[in-house]
Amino acid sequence: MGRQVATLVNGSFSAGTHLARLDGASFLSSTYLVRLQTDKVEKTRRITVVK
Repeated sequence: MGRQVATLVNGSFSAGTHLARLDGASFLSSTYLVRLQTDKVEKTRRITVVK
């Protein structure tokens, strides 16, 4: 439906590897788009929640 359902992380981080976990317990079974956006890169991936 094109609505934002969650924001996992919002802010500035130092260079390096970081981890954000998504708890799918509160989501309905469906396909969702997950987007990572930085100053230089934007990536979108599709995930499917199956219950």
